[in-house]
Amino acid sequence: MKNVDKVLETVDFNIRMFSKYTSDFDQQRLAKMIQERAEIVKMQQGKMEYTDMSHGAREWFFEMPAWGTYGT
Repeated sequence: MKNVDKVLETVDFNIRMFSKYTSDFDQQRLAKMIQERAEIVKMQQGKMEYTDMSHGAREWFFEMPAWGTYGT
C-alpha cells in the first residue's frame, strides 16, 4: 500500500488539475476528491480507520501490480 504522504501528493495534484475545469461533471468530481482527501487526512491523524473510509478514498492507495503493466 502507498504511504499517506504520496497519496496526498497525488490527490492534491488531481484537485489542482480538476479545479481548472468548469463542467458540472468535473466540479462534482472535484468536490468528491476534496471529500476523499479529508478522509485520508483523518486517517493519517488517527481519527478514522482505513476500513471506515469510502471506497473512493481507499482507491487512492491502490498500486498496480507488476503483472498489470508487464509488456506495455
